[in-house]
Amino acid sequence: MANKSPPSTLPKINTLPADSPILDAPRKKSISLRTASFVELTYIEPTRLTFMTMLSGALTSIIILLAHVMPRLFESYVSIPVTVICIVVFGIPHGAVDHLLYYETRRAEVVQSLSKVPDEKTSLVQKPEQPKATTLTPLQDKVVFYVNYFVIMGLWGVMWWIAPRLCLVAFLCVSAYHFGESELDYIILHKHAAVALYMSRGILILGMILTANPEVTLPIIEEVASIDLTFFYGTIFPLHANFAIQHLVLLLVGLVYTICLEPSALSPQEDATPFPVIRFIPTPRVWLAELAKTALLVLLIESVDPLLGFSVYFGFWHSMGTMSSEILFFTCNKCDGFDDSPWKTRSPTLESARSSTTSSPTQPRTDIPPKNIARFYWMALPYTLASLISMGSFYLVLFGMSMPSSAFLAQTQLWSVFVISISILTGAHIWVFDVLHSIGAHFDVVGISQLLQ
Repeated sequence: MANKSPPSTLPKINTLPADSPILDAPRKKSISLRTASFVELTYIEPTRLTFMTMLSGALTSIIILLAHVMPRLFESYVSIPVTVICIVVFGIPHGAVDHLLYYETRRAEVVQSLSKVPDEKTSLVQKPEQPKATTLTPLQDKVVFYVNYFVIMGLWGVMWWIAPRLCLVAFLCVSAYHFGESELDYIILHKHAAVALYMSRGILILGMILTANPEVTLPIIEEVASIDLTFFYGTIFPLHANFAIQHLVLLLVGLVYTICLEPSALSPQEDATPFPVIRFIPTPRVWLAELAKTALLVLLIESVDPLLGFSVYFGFWHSMGTMSSEILFFTCNKCDGFDDSPWKTRSPTLESARSSTTSSPTQPRTDIPPKNIARFYWMALPYTLASLISMGSFYLVLFGMSMPSSAFLAQTQLWSVFVISISILTGAHIWVFDVLHSIGAHFDVVGISQLLQ
């Protein structure tokens, strides 16, 4: 029997009928659909990884409770260990596998698979008569990665040296967008609406942390940017409140707009990515979940020291969520050492999924075997240690010759080094994510290899 040619256009999420199981998917853990002979899509519940979201929320709630019930003991015995755990165990390792993410994305097998898809399906494939010039050897992939990675890091370092104030502003803007995008890119929105939402979430996090306790945070900014912010103290309170209000208002606008209009009205008619990205049309449930998460983050920042608040967000929300998605990505792509044996459930067809109204279709596993978590940390260990050693050396070079006169000054200097170091790493880290997104490999898409069966 001759193979049927794939359809001329890929189905759009927002063009499915109202009774489609895809639009019902937020009420299910996951649903996998065969939409064409060469594409398999796996839809995950829009809280990205529900267990990880619940775990992050539970840990955050425990910290808030301890801070209120036993404030002195918490500050003396809990605050510092939690900060170290969040940064060392979660924060740094989540970016220590950038090279592996890049290699997995740029594998020759993926490029060859892409070249089999008709031109109208993706902007990356070359015409059949053209040579596959984009296929690189593993050595060339490594050279391209490390040259780009270290050039970006070097540029950030030079910017801190010659224009610290400009670099600080750039770092805050880039970080705000990155934080927002990493949390909210599962929601399908028009491009400008998405950018506004991402920036709004990042501004909420960074703005509230920087203004929560100016006696602690502003000296760090003054240290890294060589700037006097004395004039800024009088405007702290209204700014602090507005950082929270602007994001809550934006989420409420999205909620009301979704209730009043069809959910797809907020979604683009054409997705800009080469693949049909596995994300979700915004529904009231999505906006309510984000409102609840935002309220919890605001309560965290208001309850604890701002530096601890940032550490908890950076570790338990941003890094832990990204790490779980990275492990899922490696597992789905069957990377070396990652066990995908729990995921042998066969996906249902599109027709069977649509006809299933009483019972949910067979659902693929989205849990992460403990073996894969251990494998992830083993792979992240070299660059995690390198980052910690680099930060320690940086601190010794800048401040090692002069002993701080107080514990507060020592803390300020230590966090100044952390801010500069993280900014240098963040620029290169975001470049890797841009490479992933450029081929449609959002982490809400469960692996490139599942898209190209």
